[in-house]
Amino acid sequence: MVTAHVYWNLDAFQETANVFNHNLRIASSKYIQGNMYLVPTGNLAPVQGTALDFRKERTIGSKWNDSIGYGGCSECYGYDTPYIYDAPDAKAPNLSLYSKSSGIRMDVTTNQPVVQIYTANWLAIPRKKVHGGPNLQYESFSAVAIEPEGYVDAINNPAWGVDQIYYPGRDFKWATSYKFSVEK
Repeated sequence: MVTAHVYWNLDAFQETANVFNHNLRIASSKYIQGNMYLVPTGNLAPVQGTALDFRKERTIGSKWNDSIGYGGCSECYGYDTPYIYDAPDAKAPNLSLYSKSSGIRMDVTTNQPVVQIYTANWLAIPRKKVHGGPNLQYESFSAVAIEPEGYVDAINNPAWGVDQIYYPGRDFKWATSYKFSVEK
């Protein structure tokens, strides 16, 4: 399974400690539920009425405290969730991320059926020199990874009807675009 594991923070890197105030919209009414280790259980669960519901744009932090335990991990907080797009389409944005602070909006369009959202729950790495040098760190929640991909663990869940085995002669197409705009 191919994915991209790119972290995003649309604020200036020195102006924000986390992405809680970033707005997120995901065109998804289901997610792949995991067990206490976040390994998929095979259950495709609805997001409606949960902290995982981003069908209408809202801030990442608005239901942060309610995110504890979702996805099957009773001690986990934040987001580390594979969302199933309602209508994967490489022509229309499946996801939007927006920073009110900077006015930057990023629209993501992909032909992949799933997007993993990870709020850098366990991140603590030194910054590059251009971002303040090794004396400063990127801390947990300072970015959000947006990972377009196929169905996580579909090979072990035949009921999903997803064939993830590629062999010579079977093409695999993976396309994702990121469109940026500024709103004031």
